[in-house]
Amino acid sequence: MKTAQILMISTSLATMICCSPASAQTGPQQAAEQNVGLDVIVVTAQRKSEDVQRAAVPINVVSSKDLATAGAADTTVLNKVAPSLFISRGGGALTSFFIRGVGNFTNNSFSDPAVAFNYDGVYVARPSATASTFFDLERIEVLKGPQGTLYGRNATRGAVNLIPARPQFGTFAASGSFGYGNYNAFDLEGMANAPLGEDAAIRLSGRMVKNDGYNADGTDDTNVKAVRG
Repeated sequence: MKTAQILMISTSLATMICCSPASAQTGPQQAAEQNVGLDVIVVTAQRKSEDVQRAAVPINVVSSKDLATAGAADTTVLNKVAPSLFISRGGGALTSFFIRGVGNFTNNSFSDPAVAFNYDGVYVARPSATASTFFDLERIEVLKGPQGTLYGRNATRGAVNLIPARPQFGTFAASGSFGYGNYNAFDLEGMANAPLGEDAAIRLSGRMVKNDGYNADGTDDTNVKAVRG
């Protein structure tokens, strides 16, 4: 009888030891892995600065790095990097925006679009003025769904916000790029940033895109020059 009790007690102790949670020391590498999380992306889609994960609106954010990787030269490149957004180029510089399949099929300079296009917080009323704005950008925000509360009547399907890069205080910076492709296409872009004292700075940037296009009559040629200061 005593032998059976001893065996039961020993078995119980062994079970408690095996099932107890193990405590491991947390080293620097494990602590770093525990602190890994998503990068904070600040947007101004709702007229205020906030984390994109806390913004109460369906939104896609395209960074300047993503635009450079996609070779952004005009608005149509957003078809590759912004889901549910489709941009169609008509004759010349006329552009139609569609979000979730809804937009304005009347592609002319006198129609009111269903998707608002804003550059640095300023509404661009005509689609012919959206061709030469893709250079030296900080990010692009694509808002899905009706946005009339903050962006007016021409945002029944959504809004596209282009945010240009801001001057940097206390630092000199410059960059440039050049690309060449078929159909005699070349792309030249440059930027220069210079401080003007402690609380002021100036930033100059520009871009020139030109190619012969596919049509022999020249209707599909591109010749865009833009500068911003």
